[in-house]
Amino acid sequence: MQTLTTLEIRDAIVAKLRAIVPSFEPLRTIGWAYTPSPRKGGRAVLPLATRNYDLIFGAGQPLYRTAPAASWVGGGGSRCAYGCRLAIATSYAGVEPELLEHLITADNIDLHLALRQLRDPTLAGFSNAEPLGTANEAVDSEANVYLEHVFTIHWNQATTPAE
Repeated sequence: MQTLTTLEIRDAIVAKLRAIVPSFEPLRTIGWAYTPSPRKGGRAVLPLATRNYDLIFGAGQPLYRTAPAASWVGGGGSRCAYGCRLAIATSYAGVEPELLEHLITADNIDLHLALRQLRDPTLAGFSNAEPLGTANEAVDSEANVYLEHVFTIHWNQATTPAE
């Protein structure tokens, strides 16, 4: 099994999201724009524009509880299955209120389908992206929306056993 790092996962996700043709017809011309941003209170501080996004990775944890992970770990080998929370922090600015909920749903589906396409062998060592819905929705005084499309991602990472 090939191993990889969260930096490699980030780069592959950014490339994959750049290639998405949004399925939501009324706003199809607005693509996904990776916008690395500072954090405030655990949230990305994104410039206001629809589909500006940043990736927020939680701490990776070994997945000893799953059968595939147990076979990968193999009693302390040099590879281990890991998982973490991935939030795709997203800005929705100037979207008509009657379209917003439908846009968010369509985008969540598009993101899930894009991440599933990264599974091994496309991105060797990447095993899954489980959708968990959305979180941390906030609306400002001008009806601009911040929210996070949340996934649990799984990958195979090289490890060095403690001595």
